[in-house]
Amino acid sequence: VIESPDWILDIKMPLFSKERPRLTKGGHAYMPESYRQKQAEMKRQIREQWLEDGNLIGPLAIYIKAYGEARGDGDNITGAFLDAAGPSKGVPGVLLSDDRVSVIPLLIFDWQKSPKENSRWLVHILKLDA
Repeated sequence: VIESPDWILDIKMPLFSKERPRLTKGGHAYMPESYRQKQAEMKRQIREQWLEDGNLIGPLAIYIKAYGEARGDGDNITGAFLDAAGPSKGVPGVLLSDDRVSVIPLLIFDWQKSPKENSRWLVHILKLDA
């Protein structure tokens, strides 16, 4: 879809969906531990492959080709990637300055069924003309 991407990331891990925050009885919001662990692994792989200085500012086109089992919704799978790549609670992102539509006006998700052991997220990123 993006024939000549500026950057390609190959994240080798099972697909997972963006989680919703949970609430304690006292009303404190938190993310489930399993989601935080998956996010940490994805961030580690992004950092390992991102050799540029600083974060991408945009506008960007992002094409996520996902290989894995038929679980989760496409919007939640892309959301999990954007959560890992972007900023959170004032902490800069490992790849993206932000995931607003002004930064990522084009986001394409493509899924192909694959055994869990062959799961991966192949992410093509193209810098668009401003």
